[in-house]
Amino acid sequence: MNKKTQPWQKGESLFPYVKKNIDVDGFYCGKDLPDRIISSSDPNFSLELGTADAYLSMSSDIDNEKMRDDVYKKIMAFCEDSSAENEAQLYKTVCRCQCISYCETLIDRLAQEELPLKLVHLAENWLYNAPQREAVKFAIIICGIFNLDTMSRSYELDVKKDLMLLALCEEFTFYIIFALDMSNITTDDDLWEIISHTRGWGKIHAMESFTYDTLPKRDWLLSYGSDISVAYPGIALLGIQEGHMLDFLQRPHLGPELYRGILKTLNNYVLFLIDYDSENENDPELPFCDTYTLIKECLRHSVEYNETLEDVILLANLSQELKALAANENWQAISANNCHLLISATEKLIFHKDWLPEINSKLVNEDDSINYLAISFSFAVKVDIRSKLMHLLKENPLRTELYAFLLLTRDQKKFNKVLNFARKHLNIYQNGEHTLDSLLLALSRKNGLGTEFVIAGLTSIYDSPRSYALNVLEGWDEEYITPEIKAALIRAKAMSQHPFLPLRIDALLKKDNLDLSGFISSLNNM
Repeated sequence: MNKKTQPWQKGESLFPYVKKNIDVDGFYCGKDLPDRIISSSDPNFSLELGTADAYLSMSSDIDNEKMRDDVYKKIMAFCEDSSAENEAQLYKTVCRCQCISYCETLIDRLAQEELPLKLVHLAENWLYNAPQREAVKFAIIICGIFNLDTMSRSYELDVKKDLMLLALCEEFTFYIIFALDMSNITTDDDLWEIISHTRGWGKIHAMESFTYDTLPKRDWLLSYGSDISVAYPGIALLGIQEGHMLDFLQRPHLGPELYRGILKTLNNYVLFLIDYDSENENDPELPFCDTYTLIKECLRHSVEYNETLEDVILLANLSQELKALAANENWQAISANNCHLLISATEKLIFHKDWLPEINSKLVNEDDSINYLAISFSFAVKVDIRSKLMHLLKENPLRTELYAFLLLTRDQKKFNKVLNFARKHLNIYQNGEHTLDSLLLALSRKNGLGTEFVIAGLTSIYDSPRSYALNVLEGWDEEYITPEIKAALIRAKAMSQHPFLPLRIDALLKKDNLDLSGFISSLNNM
């Protein structure tokens, strides 16, 4: 096989790509990796790096024996005969298998084999040159098997240093920590470096491996451990257990950062409890703690911190989550009576004063932008500020995010009044990339209303409003897809740049389910 036709020579190598996308503060600043320009079926939705692996790792089907056996057989074939053909077959197999689904059991199996050095040469080659993420992950775990320190001495490469750089891209963080563990060279300093320069799943993986053996470390975990960029309520379990939360709560006073961090952690914990199922093997065991006591002790400190919108919105969130827990009747971690006692105590802290004057005074920030925290709080505590919001929208019709709040009503008269105002400015909104977003989100719940906005979204020069418009139509009953909308769908199909959008359009026109084979084929041919 000609070297130029080898699959690991096609496309942009990921290691140098990650290296050039580390910013001056030491964070990876690329949105995705070049092997997956299209990361989802929706141009408005992009999975954060590491998300797919994180969710697979929480699945009961994580240990995929077929994938493991396929990869193992190709490894053994390469070890027996390291021809270019066998290397290509191994590469193709690795690229079509999710490494997270087989890596741990594969390592156990390979530990019983005497592996030749040519396998580590292959891993080194793919680590630095492969253009596919699954191949890089595979290379990382193979490096871990052979021991990173040994590799560094043998090949005059600082493999660990390079892996630590690669760990800043959160698609690879889990595997690098795994490889460091296999080589018995993981240190808290290394993990802290990752924690300090990641925001999402990579930060979570490093935090879960870090040792919280001193008071300052536990203080940090409780203060800032919930500051992550991904939705993962389970992070609360780490703070409660490893942070020794109850010990901190029993202090007479908490500083503001520690208090807010603990309250965020407890918000996450209640969110986690809402759908918790102790019989589901994928759900982790609950921490050995008294949920009622934790929240009650936290509310004792809240008396000091319930005078600002920023603090009270956290209490409002806690109240809403406790109500959701009660509605779900999930009493595995708290009794119904104690849950309702906490709801009452939380609302007493929230409604100790009239918030309307402060909300009205803070709706607009100093830079003339809208303070959406204040608006969200007003809706959470059912303070009516619709007239004020309408005034702000009339003052500047480009404050289109306000539609998300103004159209959130069951009063059809109020809904129509806001929609009529939007119609007067449609000529402005239809030219923007995101100016229709809030309007279209609201229309997905209103069969047949606002068709002109849907048509404007479908025929936009941008894919983003087109996708939002398709979301609306996919939520509407069939009878509301008028001939005018069908004509706009045909135009939208010709204008779409994202390859999945024409399939969604065809499904609407044919009143059928999506046929994904064409989409998958287009991705494979990219």
